[in-house]
Amino acid sequence: MHAVFERNLARLRGRHPELAETTTNACVEAIATHPARSGAVTLADSGILLGSRYDPVAEGRRLAEQADPASADLLVAVGVGLGHHIEAFRELAGCPALVYEPSPARLRALCSARDLSALLVAEHVEWAEDPADLAARFLQRYVPGTQIRLLIHPAVAQLEPAGVREAVERIARAKNSADLAAVTRAQMSSAWAELTAHNGAAILDTVSCARLRNAFRGMPAVVAAAGPSLEKQLPRLAEASGRVVVIAIGQSLRALRRAGIEPDLVHVTESQDVSHQIELAGAVERENLVVLPSSHPSLFRLPVRARFVATPASNPFAQWLGRTAGVEDWIGGGTTVAHSAVRLAAALGADPILLIGQDLAFTDGRIYARDTAYDMAGIRHDPDGRLLYTRVREKAALFGTASTCADERPVDAVFVEGWAGGRVPTSRAYASFLDGYADLAREVEASGSRLLNCTEGGARIPALLQLPFADALAGCAPQRLDPKAVLRNAHEQGPARNPKALAAAIDSAQRTLDRIEASIARARRQRQRARQGGRGPRSVAALRAFARAQRHVDRLTRTLPWLDALCAAELHHLAVDRQAPRGDEPELDAAIGEAGRLLEITESAVQRGRELLRRLPRETAARETAVSAGDVARDPWRDAGSATP
Repeated sequence: MHAVFERNLARLRGRHPELAETTTNACVEAIATHPARSGAVTLADSGILLGSRYDPVAEGRRLAEQADPASADLLVAVGVGLGHHIEAFRELAGCPALVYEPSPARLRALCSARDLSALLVAEHVEWAEDPADLAARFLQRYVPGTQIRLLIHPAVAQLEPAGVREAVERIARAKNSADLAAVTRAQMSSAWAELTAHNGAAILDTVSCARLRNAFRGMPAVVAAAGPSLEKQLPRLAEASGRVVVIAIGQSLRALRRAGIEPDLVHVTESQDVSHQIELAGAVERENLVVLPSSHPSLFRLPVRARFVATPASNPFAQWLGRTAGVEDWIGGGTTVAHSAVRLAAALGADPILLIGQDLAFTDGRIYARDTAYDMAGIRHDPDGRLLYTRVREKAALFGTASTCADERPVDAVFVEGWAGGRVPTSRAYASFLDGYADLAREVEASGSRLLNCTEGGARIPALLQLPFADALAGCAPQRLDPKAVLRNAHEQGPARNPKALAAAIDSAQRTLDRIEASIARARRQRQRARQGGRGPRSVAALRAFARAQRHVDRLTRTLPWLDALCAAELHHLAVDRQAPRGDEPELDAAIGEAGRLLEITESAVQRGRELLRRLPRETAARETAVSAGDVARDPWRDAGSATP
């Protein structure tokens, strides 16, 4: 038995050294080994069998078959038991697997009981150390549309219901987060491209954030979100003025201002009109604003001191537009404005990055900190114990939608681990944002920075080190900073506008759209011949010609990467339909039908693309007229006497 354990442990150590260490030190006193009648070994934890006394291998196969392995793309196994059910599932499905055992003791006993090489050596089997690690590994492998099979070992569910429940909740939240991001991209990609085209002239008239890349290398930065715990951190932040770079999201600006704090940058990302977030704080002309190409046009019109545009890699039309001005550096966006602000801080080279006000939970019955843009919104329990959002209409009035909503609405509530332990209430959407920090933390670390959660309230962010704000500030090297001087120098160089390059790019794109349309027309003709030709030689020849024409459309489309963004919603629906059963429809007919839909989607995108290209010169001319008339200012640096207000 000792030799088996050592072999298994060596394999585990080679792939997952920290899990191997935890397993080695586990106490197995409560776990007994029993021979099964089939000759295999079974285990019992606190008297509860982890496998059949008769034939645990056959039992494992039955558990695997019941989980429908034939259609699985990814297995998530919670509870290892004896491991036979996971091995059988992998044999039947051949798909990757994520494995999590809540008890190191049970894993240690299993490593002593039988050879686990099929699970410890296999290339596509990963072991998670805890629920947070399980969720992180899941997000690395999961793509929306993937068929997931969750395999929970029944004995482990009985022995450790809380641990199993937490693991399942984490997987559900991670999946919801990924699905939400995918659906949002599918639904909004076209709108983002249209807004970018509408803002095109203003974007080219605005300094790119690429000019700020590593401008604050090694300087500590504070990202101030608008959660309820922000207010208790503001006195410490005020004391640290001049020693840290302060990046506020738009919602938190008013609270910072009222605490006597002037942020160095204010970041807004919304496609809806949130100019009130800046205007409610007053003294708009003192702000250095960072917007996205797809931000609402009102944010490009605010008379701020300086404005920078951060182009994310998720907006290919904005990238294409930026390249006409010689920009090739993209600042990562995010699911939320706080995520985006953290990526901005990392791009600026800040280290460490201290996160405050990121509760992502309902702290003391509040959603937002006092004096933030939406501090009127609240939470209450109704007589049945349900959570309700309150004063919804008052918040909606800021967006001009008060007449369409009730003043209270239910919260899709869940409970998550709190910053200081225990469980705290939050919304399902907020919970999904917590999991978004897993990838974000890895990105920040890869950039050479550290991301610390110093909120001291709300939810615990599993991927981050939780550290009191005072301790984090104390750990920053004492130095006097003048970030506004850096911003001023970058801004005064002006935007890199190149009207000739833009005109040439528009002309080139229009010619490509012409060629795509001609290729679509040829593909349609070949498709029609293939459908009319039955199953004879003519049909085969037409099918081959259709396939060639379709490949030509694909090649041309790839030369305009932003074209897919204009039909992302339709492509998403097409991908979802592929998962649905096709009934009795012949495979060839189904493929031809799907190809026809794809041509229609591409043709629709071409028409939208033409409109975007027509809009750019119109918007450029309109902006030049407005600037000449004095209706629009080109982001003057208004503080003439000093780089610091």
